[in-house]
Amino acid sequence: MKNKSLKNERIKKAVDVLFTGLIRTPEMFKQTIADLENLRKEGLVNQILLSTWFGEVEKHPDIQEFLNKHDIKIIRSEEPKPRGTLRSPTIWCQMKALEAGLSNIEKDRFVLKTRADVYINPKFLRKLFREKKSLLRITKNLPK
Repeated sequence: MKNKSLKNERIKKAVDVLFTGLIRTPEMFKQTIADLENLRKEGLVNQILLSTWFGEVEKHPDIQEFLNKHDIKIIRSEEPKPRGTLRSPTIWCQMKALEAGLSNIEKDRFVLKTRADVYINPKFLRKLFREKKSLLRITKNLPK
């Protein structure tokens, strides 16, 4: 019973990582997942999710197997059509992918939202995840 409560406490402190959008750079995405897997073993990352469109993962045959191997939850949804205004056609898509992803994460969780084509140094993530409360503190006395 004590081990279960320790595991639950560890999960509460760990960060959920949510990737949204298209898989533009599969090899970079794989490296990021491998790095996050190491952070998960350290207890700093809880679950890893990918929120994307139907058919996106299937464009990259080796990605599906890789994601399954690393226990990545895939959330697939319909790509919004129309894509939004001419000024910012991708914002609507980004918002929908974020909404779909967040709906699969418990409330009150700390979430890192990122993209599959962005690489973040794991040393930085380790520091961020360990010190998130002090690094991300927002003062209550904001200027008027």
